[in-house]
Amino acid sequence: MKPQIKIPAAFQVYQEFQELILTRDHPCVMTQSSFKSNQVDLFAHDTIGVDKSSKTLLEDLKHYIELYDFTASDYRSFLAVFPKEEIDSEGMHPKSLRIARRSLYPTIFFNFHLQFERLKERAVYREVRDKIHARDKELQ
Repeated sequence: MKPQIKIPAAFQVYQEFQELILTRDHPCVMTQSSFKSNQVDLFAHDTIGVDKSSKTLLEDLKHYIELYDFTASDYRSFLAVFPKEEIDSEGMHPKSLRIARRSLYPTIFFNFHLQFERLKERAVYREVRDKIHARDKELQ
């Protein structure tokens, strides 16, 4: 019989991510900006890859899209966190080879492509990208 694992409340998970991103000086300055300005929507899910969790994730994403202000210049992120799972993902997870992609729980970040296009319009995209890559390389 599998042991029961208590899932931390979403607020606790948010605080843990906030510490990871801000206190530990995460290399992605855009993610730091999102957390500093409270522009992060974090949803904790029990599991991944089953119909119920997929439907819940879809509903959470729809809610994020409905509330997103497409006229604002803020950089806003959606995080789907799976505290019970032990999976490797393209997002962040505890065993990632890249230090910058390590997190306490498997996590998928979602950002609108529009946010990156706005950085390009302001002619800062390359500067931000290069800064993130340099900080990532330095951390590694």
